[in-house]
Amino acid sequence: MVVGTRPDIAFAVATVSKFNSKPNKIHYMAAKRVLRYLKRTKTLALTYRTNLPEVYHDFDLSPDTLPILACHLIGFSDSDFAGDSNDRKSTSGYVFTLAGGAVSSRAKKQKLVSLSTVEAEYIGYSESAREGIWIKRVYDEIRGEVMTPKPLTLFCDNQGAIEITRNPRFHERTKHIDIKYHFIRSLVEDRTLNLNYLPTLKQIADITTKGLSRDLHWKHVHGLGMEYI
Repeated sequence: MVVGTRPDIAFAVATVSKFNSKPNKIHYMAAKRVLRYLKRTKTLALTYRTNLPEVYHDFDLSPDTLPILACHLIGFSDSDFAGDSNDRKSTSGYVFTLAGGAVSSRAKKQKLVSLSTVEAEYIGYSESAREGIWIKRVYDEIRGEVMTPKPLTLFCDNQGAIEITRNPRFHERTKHIDIKYHFIRSLVEDRTLNLNYLPTLKQIADITTKGLSRDLHWKHVHGLGMEYI
């Protein structure tokens, strides 16, 4: 359900799933809360359209850009630094939309402990880019555009992490990061990937990394392309 039709509960399900082996009363209560939310929103569904949802108009993009994005794959990536209070590992999440609706999303705890917000975001962007490039290649092949691929747009909310991807030189804050995460630098360098800054409050992928206030949650739910039917 989370993967196919309900990306709005990705973080909640990922959090509760960590306690599958030895759940206690608190975890049962959390799981029941997710089920109550699903019951109240059982007619909430992903929708796809030729025009983007209104939330995209808040991205400060030019009017000419919006129609172009509507028919192309768009990515959003975010990370919650040291969000797990037990092991202090960060949670990364991404959302990829097409025609105004989510086609891929994920919430996952990072495998290593990040030393800063910039580092957590950088690792998250790299993981998101790998998923996005794979989806885009499949989509381009279906459309017959394998020979002339357009760059994938990935919206991010940390300017420090974006700058690191654009600067291939040695950087003090990334020298200990596993080399596999530096894959994103080559994507940016050969213009396979475009990283665009998007303020945190407008970052749709934020819904996959942490619990949000009611208003912000529903704003991002609409950003996922979910509407009542």
